[in-house]
Amino acid sequence: MQWDINWDLLIDLSVHHRVYPIIYRSLKSLNKEAVPEHVLRLLKQKYKSNAMRTISMTGETIRILKQLESQGVSAFILKGLPLACRYMEI
Repeated sequence: MQWDINWDLLIDLSVHHRVYPIIYRSLKSLNKEAVPEHVLRLLKQKYKSNAMRTISMTGETIRILKQLESQGVSAFILKGLPLACRYMEI
């Protein structure tokens, strides 16, 4: 199957709108001939970089929350992975 897709535009828009993790997961499940290798490679690189950044930021968030708790300050997360996990069925 050959699609008439502007892959550079797809990458640019997915990065701009920060949906490249979803795009990558969807495209990698397709037939390998359907998506150019360079597109998957670039999206995979961005996906992995995003995952590492998310893990790092989550660790920092936990550190800050523990520091606040130790000082008697109650806090909760309004954004990011901890919030997402709270509402996901795991």
